[in-house]
Amino acid sequence: MASGYFKRISTPGAVPQYIAIIVSYLAILAIFLMDVISRSEILLQVFYFFPLVLISFHCERKALVIGAVVITFVLQAVMLLTYHMSATSTIIEMSMVLWSDVLVVSVTRYARTNLKENLPRTTGNAAQLRQFGSHHDAHIGTNQGEH
Repeated sequence: MASGYFKRISTPGAVPQYIAIIVSYLAILAIFLMDVISRSEILLQVFYFFPLVLISFHCERKALVIGAVVITFVLQAVMLLTYHMSATSTIIEMSMVLWSDVLVVSVTRYARTNLKENLPRTTGNAAQLRQFGSHHDAHIGTNQGEH
């Protein structure tokens, strides 16, 4: 059962776009609220990556992805401004946050595009999809043996 869930979530577009959007934006808001409550005692910056990956991987429209990056960066910047760091440290930290958000989204979008190009064009052709799945599983099995 878990295998089917992970296969679904790791297939670009398998999660409906509206679910990816709602879950991602709610997660971003929840992370921000936890960040506000915990103040600087617990740094939650890395947790913003998860909703960015979800929306980047499962949403076709770039505007939704860019919107998520902008909202995430603004909320992260608000939190950084409350940490009472020097101006230089704040600027450096904000630039690192922005570039890391952009990098995560860029890599995820690249992976999404690459995976979509390699998925079989199915229009109800279950045999072709099973063949792709067994080829994919065999390829993963041979790569795991190399490590």
